[in-house]
Amino acid sequence: MAVSVAYSSVVVRKSTVAARFPGGIKAYAGACPNASFCSDDKIARVGFMAFDDANAHVAWLRSHGFVVSGDAGTSEIALIREDKVHLVPCTCLELGRIDGHPVAWLTGTEPGPAHIPEADRNREDTPVRLSPEDLRERYELVTFTAVTRVRIPPGTPILLNTLRADVRFRTGTK
Repeated sequence: MAVSVAYSSVVVRKSTVAARFPGGIKAYAGACPNASFCSDDKIARVGFMAFDDANAHVAWLRSHGFVVSGDAGTSEIALIREDKVHLVPCTCLELGRIDGHPVAWLTGTEPGPAHIPEADRNREDTPVRLSPEDLRERYELVTFTAVTRVRIPPGTPILLNTLRADVRFRTGTK
């Protein structure tokens, strides 16, 4: 089994939660500050859109006696950002993707089906990886010459998604 590690995620073993958190896994799930809690039979995850919030959650777990260490073999908490892998190392987890979704599972086990909370399933801001051909097919580079109602400086290059009619700002100019 596997759990989502979208955005920034704090992952702990359920056995550690049972030993360290008052009320065990049920209380820990209830204390989740958002709708991102998910777990399989071995590990539990809480996710955050802001990395600082994930870091604060790690500090909160430390206040409950969880061990955070630079030694990947002794840390009881893994802090994972989907684009940076392990920020607090933990050798007990493997990372990968299931159906394009970033997931983690306990080392030495099969990932199996992924437990992904609803909040992570319908991500509108999920980065889309496109080939140059797909990019040219789906987007058109346009430049505003005059702007009304939208505060975009004239001359700003943007990518217009021709399939969804939304706008993506280009980070550089050419």
